[in-house]
Amino acid sequence: MKQTPFTEKHIALGAKIAEFAGYNMPISYSSINEEHNTVRKSAGVFDVSHMGEFILKGGNALALIQKVTTNDASKLKNGQAQYSVLTNEQGGIIDDLLVYCIEEQKTYMLVVNAANIDKDWNWIYQHNTLPLEGTGRLWKCTIYLIKRRCWRFRAPRLQLFCKRLLILIY
Repeated sequence: MKQTPFTEKHIALGAKIAEFAGYNMPISYSSINEEHNTVRKSAGVFDVSHMGEFILKGGNALALIQKVTTNDASKLKNGQAQYSVLTNEQGGIIDDLLVYCIEEQKTYMLVVNAANIDKDWNWIYQHNTLPLEGTGRLWKCTIYLIKRRCWRFRAPRLQLFCKRLLILIY
């Protein structure tokens, strides 16, 4: 079973741990209702280190995204994201994902579901040969798989929450 960089901390803090997409993940710390109310009224942290993150970089990065996903990523400006899906040749859905624009026309990040990292990577990699506009040559964009410590926050009182969280962790 795979671990996120935070698994041991989750266990030390009393999380109920279960398998999710091949990872030991925290499922809950208390009850669903209590955690729901805490997130709505104060703050919540979600360990998403298990998600797949692909960086697509180069002159054909946007063209590759346009080829394998359904939304129009050309509308994204730096720092924006959109929900989209990877589709097969028949238009069937392979996976849903988020597309982040890091640098317009050049660098994008795709965030895919943990259970589908290999499948999504292979599908994108398989389609990573496109004609370089105006040259008649085939050119590939560079694709990186990155793994890092990653949390997502939901909090009406985020600033106070982050201070307390940093004290707890460090």
